[in-house]
Amino acid sequence: MNDEQKSNLIITSFFEFVFFVFSIIYDFCLYNLNIEIKKAGVTDPFEVLFFHNNQPVHYFVIAVIIFLIGILLSFWFLRTIFREEWNTLTVVLLVYIILNVFILIITFCLIDNPILRAVIVVIGVGFSVLNASATD
Repeated sequence: MNDEQKSNLIITSFFEFVFFVFSIIYDFCLYNLNIEIKKAGVTDPFEVLFFHNNQPVHYFVIAVIIFLIGILLSFWFLRTIFREEWNTLTVVLLVYIILNVFILIITFCLIDNPILRAVIVVIGVGFSVLNASATD
């Protein structure tokens, strides 16, 4: 491995480490929020979104950001893999891509119930109201 590959490995490892640690902490907090919402017995989509001073909305926005970063990092890693010969860097990047996929799956599962469903319902209601008002 030459010096350029070593520096690429250090840079990508740093970004992956920060992304991984942030995502795990976020997922843990999101899991706890989901438990609080279920314990409170909140089922109405509007109540879910306004639970604890709009915390679910904040978590939803952060989930979108995590998805964007995870996808961008994975594409960056894939682009690097296709430019390099098989070596330590490419193997490490493949591991990072697999790790990112697992992070994104876990985040999606945690945000899906009940927050994402509430967001979808609220957006659907909003579009219905806008459509109804536009036809008048």
